[in-house]
Amino acid sequence: MESLTDRQQTVLNFLQQFLTSHGYAPSVREVAKHFRLSVSSAFEHLQTLGRKGYLHRVPGKQRVLELAAAFSAGGAALRVPLLGRVQAGRPTLAVEEVEEYLPLSPDWTSLGIDFALRVKGDSMIGAGIYDGDVVLIKRQAHAQPQEIVVALLGEEATVKRLVRRGRLMWLAAANPAYADILLDEDSRILGKVVGLIRKY
Repeated sequence: MESLTDRQQTVLNFLQQFLTSHGYAPSVREVAKHFRLSVSSAFEHLQTLGRKGYLHRVPGKQRVLELAAAFSAGGAALRVPLLGRVQAGRPTLAVEEVEEYLPLSPDWTSLGIDFALRVKGDSMIGAGIYDGDVVLIKRQAHAQPQEIVVALLGEEATVKRLVRRGRLMWLAAANPAYADILLDEDSRILGKVVGLIRKY
């Protein structure tokens, strides 16, 4: 199979997640709506995935798409982009460069994983997140108190637990050696941690 661009890989991941969740393929309009694309652009992405061998339509059935064997049951359902590092401690510059793609089994598809980050630091050891771990992130702008999130503070990113104190939201460390950080108007949540991979 031909290699995919980052955007094409993201579209392929969405198709796999949709197929797993619904049991049928999304329409071109649903793909366009999800990625905020024009219908013609979404159709072009699907055509490209088909041309590269990752996808094909079942003849005579408008909404029936099938993924190629490498992405069907028994193979890797997702290839999640690993984007640099995120600091568990003091925030560090967030550079979204794809280091590699992580192949994940079909068991992970229901989590809606969009990307992964490698953790550096020890501020989240109380939550079981250690230096060198890879956290799996569902991209979203909001989260509930007590969820572990990746937040952007200016141009810096960090992984912390979101907590509410009165009317204010804080990013709390899971290590008493680190101070908590106020989530203010200059900060935003990039996503929620939904999984973790660790190599022993």
